[in-house]
Amino acid sequence: MSYGSEFRPVPQLDPLLQHQPNWPHLQDNLSAGVKYSAPALPEKERRDAVDWMINRGNHKSATSAEAVPILEKLAKEDVELAYSLPLTVGCVRKLRRAEVYPLCITSQLTINAKGETIPKKIVNHDLSFPRRGG
Repeated sequence: MSYGSEFRPVPQLDPLLQHQPNWPHLQDNLSAGVKYSAPALPEKERRDAVDWMINRGNHKSATSAEAVPILEKLAKEDVELAYSLPLTVGCVRKLRRAEVYPLCITSQLTINAKGETIPKKIVNHDLSFPRRGG
């Protein structure tokens, strides 16, 4: 098992899902990625929102004494696997159109090779804030 091994190529899914009404849309999302069209924020509003999110920090689920080592371990793994690119706060503030969203840690169940459920922690972005908040 490896990261993403639970996913299958679209041609393998087609016989199973071809009769689903939303299959063409899902097929496009799986092949080309999901397209989220959000209007660009005015630059001043975007900068204010970035500063507000940076000052606010991560969700409380990622800042407790128990959570910090979990977050550090998971973030380090993501960087080593090239899923994430760490940036300094100064660098983020210089990026055009950059937005910042706090991290949170959630619990999830996974299945091992024997079919047993195993609890694990995962890192997500806390998107519970309004995009134009700040």
